[in-house]
Amino acid sequence: MVPLVSLGFGFGVGTSETGGGIGGGGGVKPVAVVVMDENGVRLESVRMASSTIGKVADTVGELARSTLEKRGGKRLAKDSSGET
Repeated sequence: MVPLVSLGFGFGVGTSETGGGIGGGGGVKPVAVVVMDENGVRLESVRMASSTIGKVADTVGELARSTLEKRGGKRLAKDSSGET
C-alpha cells in the first residue's frame, strides 16, 4: 500500500505601529491509498475519514446527552470521602 496525501502550508507576517507578528501552519490530509496485490493495482479513496471522526463526535455527544437526561440533568454529589 502507498498512501497519497495532500500537504498544505501557510505563513503570514504582519506589522503595525504597536508591534508585529508572524505565524505559520501546515497540515497533512489523507486522500487515497494505492493498493497493489495479486489482483493488480487499485486506488482506494479515503473520503470517509473525516466523516468517521464526525460520527464518533456525534455518538459521544448523544451518549453524554442521554446520560444527563437519565440523571435528570443533575450532577452526582460527592460525599466527604470524595467519592460519588
